[in-house]
Amino acid sequence: MKQIFQKTLCGLVTVLLMCSFVPSALAANDTSGACGDGVTWTQDDGVLTISGSGKMTSFTGWKSLRASITSIVVEEGVTSICTYAFEGCSAAATVSLPSTLTHIGAAAFSNCQSLTEINIPEGVQTIGTNSFTRCTGLVSITLPSTLTALADSAFGSCSSLTSVTLSEGIEVLSQSAFMNCSSLASITIPSTVVKIEPGVFFNCGKLLNIYFLGDAPEVVPASTQSTPGNNPSFANRVTLSYKADADGWSSPTWNGYQTALWNDSDSPFLDVTDSMYCYDAVLWALENEVTKGTQLE
Repeated sequence: MKQIFQKTLCGLVTVLLMCSFVPSALAANDTSGACGDGVTWTQDDGVLTISGSGKMTSFTGWKSLRASITSIVVEEGVTSICTYAFEGCSAAATVSLPSTLTHIGAAAFSNCQSLTEINIPEGVQTIGTNSFTRCTGLVSITLPSTLTALADSAFGSCSSLTSVTLSEGIEVLSQSAFMNCSSLASITIPSTVVKIEPGVFFNCGKLLNIYFLGDAPEVVPASTQSTPGNNPSFANRVTLSYKADADGWSSPTWNGYQTALWNDSDSPFLDVTDSMYCYDAVLWALENEVTKGTQLE
């Protein structure tokens, strides 16, 4: 009987000792790990850091820590951010991205509601669908010239967004890209944009002016697209402003939208640009108050 009791006691002690090591082991695993071939992650005092070289392929390691992440740092060497990588990191107020980055996956930063600005570096070529959707604190974004297309709903429902910088190089604004950006009042479209899909600026209640640097783009009819992009590209109240030397535009309307000539230079003219052969003569006439012809007697 004594031997049985001793064996039972030893067994209980062994189990208790084994259990005492489990929490510390789990704690260590919870704050670091692998998230790709040659790519690792660590979380320290709210800062999530992605390090290494190559593509990030997994986000499950920090999924349970999302609510406590206040800053995201992706270090040099990382080339791709996977789908849903930081989705739901609602307390993350800052994001740092490396110059080596070429791809941001679908919904990678969606629902990061404390993020106020994002500067996507030169070198990024693709941004996935819904990549920054519902980032309701986002005020300012800058997109690089290496990005040729903005994916569907990339910045949809970013309700605080007021400043969008699109660099020369982007060619396509995909459907619903800025849908429900209710604070956006104006935006400048680069000369390289050749196609605008339905619903790009749908339900942008404050958007009254869109400035185009180049020729009139192709606007895909809403009827050719399925929902949620089955909406006009622009609201009826929006004025599309274009430069005098751009092709494809018409006045006072274009494709049913109100248009206006846009003067973004020091020239006092809307319809005479400084590249025209007659510019100096017209300017001289204006400066010398020669604005009417004379009649010989």
